[in-house]
Amino acid sequence: MQVVRWQPRLPDTFVEERFSTISVSERKTTLVDTEDAEDSTTLYRRAGETPGLRPQSVDTESGFWLWEGALDLVHYLSQLGESCCCKQIGVRHGALEILEIGCGHALPAIYLARQGHCVRVDFQDHSCQVLETITQPNVWRNGIWKQLHHEPQFYAGSWQSWLEDASMDRRYDLILASETVYSRASTRLCLQVCRKLLKPHGMALFSGKTVYFGLDGGMVELVDILHEIGGQSHLLWCTSQQIAATRREIRSVAFDIGARPTPANPACPISAAPSGG
Repeated sequence: MQVVRWQPRLPDTFVEERFSTISVSERKTTLVDTEDAEDSTTLYRRAGETPGLRPQSVDTESGFWLWEGALDLVHYLSQLGESCCCKQIGVRHGALEILEIGCGHALPAIYLARQGHCVRVDFQDHSCQVLETITQPNVWRNGIWKQLHHEPQFYAGSWQSWLEDASMDRRYDLILASETVYSRASTRLCLQVCRKLLKPHGMALFSGKTVYFGLDGGMVELVDILHEIGGQSHLLWCTSQQIAATRREIRSVAFDIGARPTPANPACPISAAPSGG
């Protein structure tokens, strides 16, 4: 696991035109705009597009997209009100220590930090390039690092390397994960990382599709693997589609009975998906 040094300024190659503003749940956030980038190594930002990624390249390249799951998660978090997840976890407002894994644009973590919920926010992605050219500029441009009590940490590397690195022992109240359950193998690794890094009463929030068409992952696999390794999950939010390949969900994950949040109206799925503007 590589620690990517935080640079509290934009790289010299960045200009203001490299950013665009999206609106999610009436909150505007400025993100690196990779949609029309001339650099052929930079992929697309537009939410909802299906990138032509090979299974072996998802881990390292998918962070350049802004995925629907990240927008869903921000939409859900915005509905929780001022206390957000603090009440369920048992942490006072403004004292959350958060990690976003597979962060990419890091929209959910940026949203929580801007709302004043956090004292620490750290970020992990498989790709060092994503952290340096997407995540860090987004964190810088939205000014969240000024609101935190601790300098944000950026970790590049696989989830497997995190499990094997004994020095990576920081614990978090809340772990965020958007669209990381695209394969059974990635789902298992994500859950193992959460079990290692969550505080005793912490929890994780996963957003993603019920089933990923053409792959062996999805929220169905998450629930199945949790049963194997000993954890609990609640369905907190879902779209109303009946076809599993198009339905999207948000689930809580915990490894301690005291961390179970109460599902947010699970009998009444939200049919209107949030969208970026």
